[in-house]
Amino acid sequence: SAKDKSKINTQVRMAGFAKREYELIWLAGENLKNAVILVRDNQDAELVARTLGKSGVEYVLETDDDLLENAFVRELVALLAAVHNLGRDEYLISALHVPSLNLDPLSVYRLVYEASKNHVPLFDLLKSSPNFARVYRLLATWRSLEYSRGVLVLIEKICEESGLLARALASPDPEGALLSLSNFLDYAHRVASQNGKTDLSSLLRHIDLSHKYKIRHKSVRPARGGSDEDNHVRIMTAHKSKGLEFDKVYIVF
Repeated sequence: SAKDKSKINTQVRMAGFAKREYELIWLAGENLKNAVILVRDNQDAELVARTLGKSGVEYVLETDDDLLENAFVRELVALLAAVHNLGRDEYLISALHVPSLNLDPLSVYRLVYEASKNHVPLFDLLKSSPNFARVYRLLATWRSLEYSRGVLVLIEKICEESGLLARALASPDPEGALLSLSNFLDYAHRVASQNGKTDLSSLLRHIDLSHKYKIRHKSVRPARGGSDEDNHVRIMTAHKSKGLEFDKVYIVF
């Protein structure tokens, strides 16, 4: 099947890369200022990054991934939107399907169906249903935090209390998941700094505009493996390197 072929191709590529690991180890003694390693795609970039990390080579991983399309970030944004638009069923429905809340999908469907059938606000049913009492309390608490503590504190609380942080730690790539959440927090801080506001409304409006105009926000893994901030190698795809100049270029294909 196509799935089996994809798995085999991945194994072959990883095996082939393992044979080339020794070629990267010698970089540990090199001057890597303004140096780059070019790879075919993000999958190869991760393999190179892991190898350099084991060898003590400091690196910055720059992928072509859009931060706002990351699965964990999308969960977080859905919860933020539900908090800000508390009382609007369409946002609440999306939030109830967030995996981190660990709600039974069938129970969510029944609750939504009951609200639609009886023309009752979904949030009212959420409050009165024993199965959703915890979620109701969380949303109510987060709503008060939005105005009392600001969006940056709210983001941290949602990550911790929703189960999103625990799910990220238990994922196959916990470092990458945590990095995406950290990058999103940095992104929220930049938006707040640019607009002079730290309210959730401004952040969600910025996210909506990014989706509307297809503005990508790159995910960057900070320097790892060394202590000299200037002496690190950048890892990126050949496509991403277009228009950039480097003193040293290493190609891994």
